[in-house]
Amino acid sequence: MPDGTKQWLYQVQLEYGRHEGTIKVTSYDASIKLRSYGEAIAHWEPAIQAFWRTYIDRYYEFFILPGRMRKGEILDVGSEFYNKYMKEVIADSQRLTIVDLKEPDHSDIRNVKGLDAYEKFDMTVDDHRDFPQLSGRFDTALSFGVLSYYDIPPNRSTRFLENLAGFLKPDGLAVIKIDLSRMRRHRLFPAFVDVHRMVMDQFSVEAIDLLNGDGQAFQIYFGRKKRAWSDCAP
Repeated sequence: MPDGTKQWLYQVQLEYGRHEGTIKVTSYDASIKLRSYGEAIAHWEPAIQAFWRTYIDRYYEFFILPGRMRKGEILDVGSEFYNKYMKEVIADSQRLTIVDLKEPDHSDIRNVKGLDAYEKFDMTVDDHRDFPQLSGRFDTALSFGVLSYYDIPPNRSTRFLENLAGFLKPDGLAVIKIDLSRMRRHRLFPAFVDVHRMVMDQFSVEAIDLLNGDGQAFQIYFGRKKRAWSDCAP
């Protein structure tokens, strides 16, 4: 196990010990790749199939995540070529909206099968309150590694999380995957424990899944939007 991953797991143990009994922590390892997609992805293009067969977090996204999401209006942050079939993976028979920095006619957006709505939105700069078509609307808001992908400073990381919370209905669920291996390349991005506490500030975290294997380490938060005073009845 790489030293960086060992240090991450040690920090996880210290931090999560403070929440023992209040947050369910579940660990997954590379054995998740023993699961078979079978014919479920046979209609996908070979390059997309290859991507989903390579990375342990995609096995998690396919086999574990859908059963953990709150059904209804689903928002997914970010889209790449391998997200073409995201609706059938995470939002089958539900309404799927994507937000991203790309133009609406970008191939990564245009090619998403069955996409219901797209909004060009900068999670680290824009304010959800300026987008009434997004604010307070979603049952589940998913950020699957997007936050930790970019080397952004703490204030923009906080804005990202504020927007994710702002997209949710009062009882909505945020799902946030953080990629440790990506974080280690950054200079501006907050340290692991700081990111963890930022998430805890914005959400009432109910569960954390740890995914570790193939030289990669991820954590996935499941948290409810914390109610602001403005959400409460007088």
